[in-house]
Amino acid sequence: MFGRNTHSDRAAAVAEIDDLPEAQSLWQPAQASQRRSIEALLIERGQVNEEQLAQARTVQSQTPGKTLAQILLTMNAASEAQILSALAETLNLSFEIPEKDAIDTQAFELLPPDYIRKQFVLPLRFEGEGSRTLVIAMTDPNNVFLVDEVRRKTRRDVRVVVTTGTDINRAVELMTSTQSDIKVDEIIKDMAEDDVQVVAETKDDVTDLEKIGSESPVIRFVNYVIFDAIKQGASDIHIEPKEKALKVRYRIDGVLFEAMNPPHTLAPAITSRLKIMANLDISERRLPQDGRIRAVVHGRKIDLRLSTLPTATGEKCVMRILDNKSISVGLEDLGFSENVMTIWKKQVEQPHGIILVTGPTGSGKTTTLYASLRQMDAQKLNISTVEDPIEYHLATVNQTQTHERIGMTFAKALKA
Repeated sequence: MFGRNTHSDRAAAVAEIDDLPEAQSLWQPAQASQRRSIEALLIERGQVNEEQLAQARTVQSQTPGKTLAQILLTMNAASEAQILSALAETLNLSFEIPEKDAIDTQAFELLPPDYIRKQFVLPLRFEGEGSRTLVIAMTDPNNVFLVDEVRRKTRRDVRVVVTTGTDINRAVELMTSTQSDIKVDEIIKDMAEDDVQVVAETKDDVTDLEKIGSESPVIRFVNYVIFDAIKQGASDIHIEPKEKALKVRYRIDGVLFEAMNPPHTLAPAITSRLKIMANLDISERRLPQDGRIRAVVHGRKIDLRLSTLPTATGEKCVMRILDNKSISVGLEDLGFSENVMTIWKKQVEQPHGIILVTGPTGSGKTTTLYASLRQMDAQKLNISTVEDPIEYHLATVNQTQTHERIGMTFAKALKA
C-alpha cells in the first residue's frame, strides 16, 4: 500500500477511478431566480436589522469582492451559524450541528483529519441502499469541485449538508481524541531498550547513565518519541495537551505534522519525565522553563533543547533536536546558486560588517551560519560568537553563552 507505484499501477488506478459512475444529483438547489437572499432570511428571522444591513452595504461598496454575508460576519452582526443556516435554506439543504455520537466512525475515517480541517468537509454517516451514499457536512456547499473530489476519494455518492467551520474543527478534535486512546504498549512494542539512552552532562564530559529499564511505559514512550522524530528527520517535537487529547507533532522541513495522539491522561507523566531528563524543577508548573537533554540514539550523540510553557490545558513541551550531523554540511551543500554562492563567500570574507540571516523555525538559519563559520580560516582569524543558546560546539571558535539573569547579555558580550 505504501510502496512505490509503477506507471502501470497509476494508470490502472486512474482508469478505475474514471470508470466510477457520476455522482447522482442528491440535492436540487432552487433556481437562482427563485432563491431568497441570505440577507433577507436573516432579517426575516430577526437576526439582523435594517440598519446593520445598510452599514454592510456601505462597507461592501468600499470593499469589492466581499459578499454581504461575509461583511455581516466581520461586523459581528450575525454569527457563522446564523449565516450558514440561512445559506442552507437558500440552497434547499439541511443545516446540522454534528455531535460526536451522531458521527459514524467508519465514515469519519474515510478522510484524513488534516484534510477535513483544511477543506472544511466532514464525513458524517452513510445512508441509502447498501450504505452507498456518504453524507458530508461542508461550510461551502457551492464548491462542486470539492464535492467531486470527496466522491472520488471515498468512492461513494455524496449528499451535502451545511455546518460551520467551528463545528467541523470541534468534531475532529472529539473524534481524534477518541481514536487516540490507544495503549502505550502498542506504540512502544517494537522499541528496544537501548534505542535511546539518556546521558548526563557534567562540566567536563558526557557519561552514559544506567541502562533504562523496561518497567516504565512512560520512559519507553518518551524515548520512542525522540527516536521516531530523529528517524523521520524532524527538527522539533511539540507535545501539546488539549482538554481531551494529547497531540505529538513533528516539525519536518519547517512544517508541523501530527505524529501521534497518545492518551491525554499521560500528559503530566510525560512532562515530568522530560523535566527529569533536562534537570528541571518538576514541581514548577506555573512558569516557563528551559533545559537541555543529551541522548545517545543508536550510538549517535544528540542534543535536545527543552522548553516548557504553561497553558490552560497543561504544560506544553517543545524539544529542538540538535544533531551535529545536520550542521556538518558545507556551504556548497546548502543549495545556493553559483551566483549567490559567490556573493555570499565574498561577504563572509569581508573584514567588517553585518550579515542578517532570517527565516522561520527550521528554515536553516543556524545551519547556514555554522557552515559560514567553518568557511572562515580559523588559523588566521580569531573567531568569537555570542549565542543563546549554543546549539553546537565548534572546536575552532570561541563561543559565548548569554545569561540574562546574571546580566550577561548580547550587548555586554559584544563590548567585551
